[in-house]
Formats: sequence, structure tokens, C-alpha cells
Amino acid sequence: MSSDLHIKPARSGKARFRKVDPNASTPQVGRQMASLLLLRPIRDFLNTADRFPVLQQRGYLLDKVGFSPQVELDETSERIVAKPNYVSIRNQSGIQHLGFDARWNSVLTLHAMAMDDEFGEHGREIRNLLIQHDEALRSGPADPASWRSTSAIFQWLDSVAGTNHAEPIDALFETVYESPEVDAIAPATELELAQLAADDIPMRIRTASIMRVSSGRGSSGSQFSHAVRTAWRHTCAFCGLRFPSQTNAASGVDAAHILAWSEYDLDDLSNGLCLCKFHHWAFDQVLLTVHYEGGRYFVDTTALIEEYGESERARLSEAVGEIPSSRLPTLRTSRPNPAYLRRLYEDIDLSNLE
Repeated sequence: MSSDLHIKPARSGKARFRKVDPNASTPQVGRQMASLLLLRPIRDFLNTADRFPVLQQRGYLLDKVGFSPQVELDETSERIVAKPNYVSIRNQSGIQHLGFDARWNSVLTLHAMAMDDEFGEHGREIRNLLIQHDEALRSGPADPASWRSTSAIFQWLDSVAGTNHAEPIDALFETVYESPEVDAIAPATELELAQLAADDIPMRIRTASIMRVSSGRGSSGSQFSHAVRTAWRHTCAFCGLRFPSQTNAASGVDAAHILAWSEYDLDDLSNGLCLCKFHHWAFDQVLLTVHYEGGRYFVDTTALIEEYGESERARLSEAVGEIPSSRLPTLRTSRPNPAYLRRLYEDIDLSNLE
């Protein structure tokens, strides 16, 4: 964001950002934030909704933008650089706080989806609008083009989704992407998996694999897939090969689920690994495993590779060792959750493979 601002105490005595020139054409921070995060605030509190959650209702105020206390001073331009932490929105039912990073990652995921060109029947128009939004934001959210592109997205949503979708990001994920057909045979539940005989390792592995695959179905699966591939920069965690989408080819890597149990938040990036097709298969079949130790991630083989020939075992073993930090997502919160890895292998019980 960019604005000519200065710090001025409010009536409460707390510091507030204000425009240096109130008549300047640069949008206020709130409007820039709304454009950046695809929010739809209104100006009149009396016209806000009276139901919760605030974000899911039409009509709310952008109440507050919170910044990190850690700021940087650009001595050349004599500007302070501050990182947004959260946004508060308010209606007549109360206040809801939105984490900046989480919502911004969702916007980035939508931009990545547009670039990948993997859309349903409404895809072409909204794809172009999202690309325009991305380009406008790169010019800076203070650029009037960013708000025009945001308004165009909202107008498209109104024409397609109508009044049933007040939250733009949810509406985009729900209305743009077509859900694949669901398998006729439903996967086993976690309870059924737990009841499998402890020594029936092939069935436990197969069931866990089916559950991970089935969890990627639908619009939320599309969001998860694109978010994981973006966080890992379309790079396979096991071999380091990078296969981003191209003009005439889709991305060559998959977003592999670590856990698919219903009590976990499957949209969490820390429940995913970015893997090429070969290593995705090897991970799902528990030929290769991942474990966390001392802040580092390691790949190892299991006894199941002994069922294959020498050349195949050698190929699988090439992935063994530490995953270089250069392959991992930049944000530590986007890296595989050690607790999820432990739970996965507790369910399969690797001790019976030794």
C-alpha cells in the first residue's frame, strides 16, 4: 500500500494514520485495503446487517486496520514501511477480525488460478478480471485502477452469484470451479480405518491413500491445491524438479495431502506437500516417508520398496535425505506440520513394516 500519511492522535489519544493532504486523490488506507483483500465494505453503519459472522453478511464497515509495531524507515524517501497485521470489520451484530496474511494468501491463490487457466463454464470472463486485478495491484493499491478492477469483480459476482454470496472470495471459489465427480464408493471413515487389523498394513495404506485423494474433491480442494503449489513454487519436495504451468500445459506437480481426517483444517497449507507425479504416488503408497527432526525435514524409504527391483529401489532411494531449505515454502507456517506427519504414520503404524 502507498499513501502520504502522518501519525495524528485520535480523540481517544491513540495514534492514527491520517492523510497529509486531505484533498489528495490517493485513496485512504481503508479503501486500499478493501481493494487488496477483495472486501465489500459500505459507509453507513445504519445500513449494515445485524447478523454474524460479519464477513458473510451484505453490509459491514471496515472498522480498523492493524499494523505490526515493527516498522522500517526508508531514509531515501523519508517514509515509514509498516506491515498490516489484521483488518476489523463491523456490523450491528459486532466485530470480526480478519488476519491479513490468511486473506492475502487467498487472493494470491485466486490470481494463481487465473494464471493456470483452470476454470469452469464462467471461467473466461472472471479469469481476465482476476488477471487485471493482479496487474493493478502490482501498480499499487493506491492506483485507481486497482479499485476499478475490484469493482468489476464484484459486478461479475452479482451477475452470476446474485445476493446469496456476500463474501467475494468464498463466492469465487464456489461459483467458478466445477467439482469433479465423486467416486461411487465412499472412502472409509477414520473410525473404520482405526478398526482395521493392526497387521493389515496393505489395507491401512490403501485406505489412507483413498482418503487423502478424496479430500481434494470440490472447490475447497481446488483452493488447497493451488495454494500448496504456489507456496512450494511448483517444486517437488522430494526431487527438486520444478514444473510450473505454461501456456499450453498445466502445472506438472500435485498438492499431496498429509492428513484428510475431518477434524483437521484441510485448507491449511501445513497439511500439504508439493510433489511430482512419481513422488506423489510413492508418498501415497508409503514407499517414501517424511519426518521432522530438529527443525529439518527428511525423506526415507520403508521396507515396502523391497517388493521392487534393484533399479526401481535405486530410483526411489534418490529422494532419501534432508529436504533442502530452498525447496520449502518461505513462510514457516506453510511448511508441513510435524504433528500431522506423526499422526499419519501412527495411523499406518510403520513399526509393522520393519
